[in-house]
Amino acid sequence: TENDPIVIGGGPCAYNPEPLADFFDLFYIGEGETVYFELMDRYKENKKAGGTRKQFLERAAEIPGIYVPAFYDVTYKKDGTIECFRPNNEHAMPVVTKQIVTDIDSVGYIEKPLVPFIKVTQDRVVLEIQRGCIRGCRFCQAGMIYRPTREREVGMLKACAREMLESTGHEEISLSSLSSSDYSQLAELINYLIEFKEKGVNISLPSLRIDAFSLDVMSKVQDVRKSSLTFAPEAGSQRLRNVI
Repeated sequence: TENDPIVIGGGPCAYNPEPLADFFDLFYIGEGETVYFELMDRYKENKKAGGTRKQFLERAAEIPGIYVPAFYDVTYKKDGTIECFRPNNEHAMPVVTKQIVTDIDSVGYIEKPLVPFIKVTQDRVVLEIQRGCIRGCRFCQAGMIYRPTREREVGMLKACAREMLESTGHEEISLSSLSSSDYSQLAELINYLIEFKEKGVNISLPSLRIDAFSLDVMSKVQDVRKSSLTFAPEAGSQRLRNVI
């Protein structure tokens, strides 16, 4: 009804939204920084004008990257794959194009994240150092979806790290990416973050590649206290992962 919330799906699994399409009003296909503000602005405008739920969805469907399942007729082949995909509303686009941030430094970063009042699993500052992966393995969902590789400028990362550590009081910072060891300025960034060891700040490096990992970096990271290191043996089958 008009009183129900708008249900939005997004993230990597939304790239194949059809299995859950009946339960969602719209899907955001792509990276959130590109058109989310425009989507929220259209919602506010529609509400202020006294528009209906359908009118908002029509406004949303005009935005690149927004898929409104109700505005499309989808037919399937016998094997369950899609046969055809046609708009049934004039506001819906024939092709929904995923959104990609081309200049990752221009979209900014949340420098004062909320600090939970309870104990949580990810109880740390998360610093995204790059997006995408240099390898492009066909079997890897994340590697395909987050292409192309885009690095954040090291000066911007230093400023964000300092701001977030000071504003949250967290005692650990995690360098987030699909493969942290592929970041070209990793050594410089680690050397900067080591300065916070006097305040007891630990550095966590998730998703490291064994073939691109520096023992020098590891020894510096371990200076504060035993840190978290995650090595990911990547391969197209379980047999090959076992071999690695």
